[in-house]
Amino acid sequence: PLAAHVSLVSKAAVDYFFVELHLETHFEALRHFLLMEDGEFAQSLSDLLFEKLGAGQTPGELLNPLVLNSILSKALQYSLHGDTPHASNLSFALKYLPEVFAPNAPDVLSCLELRSTGPSTLLSPRAA
Repeated sequence: PLAAHVSLVSKAAVDYFFVELHLETHFEALRHFLLMEDGEFAQSLSDLLFEKLGAGQTPGELLNPLVLNSILSKALQYSLHGDTPHASNLSFALKYLPEVFAPNAPDVLSCLELRSTGPSTLLSPRAA
């Protein structure tokens, strides 16, 4: 009887994530945007960020929500999948605010993180 209960709970959990929450479409969005499968999105996001960086903007000017949301919106307009419902789950997160940018440093934007919300984040170690 315990094995039958475990099986039922497992099936209910899988059904909940894949049928009710449409987890597969969230994984597709993660692949398109966070793993940069959507090349148009990745290219325009990079171009827009480094264009602002190359213009000499300070961390306070570039790393504010208004500028970052504008960059993200423009990148999604160029995206092949920017009109999907899960595109609206994307946002930037600031890990720390640097005092200055070192424009030629390979980790110049390591202070910035692209994130997605949705059921798939329940499965990440950060959610625990």
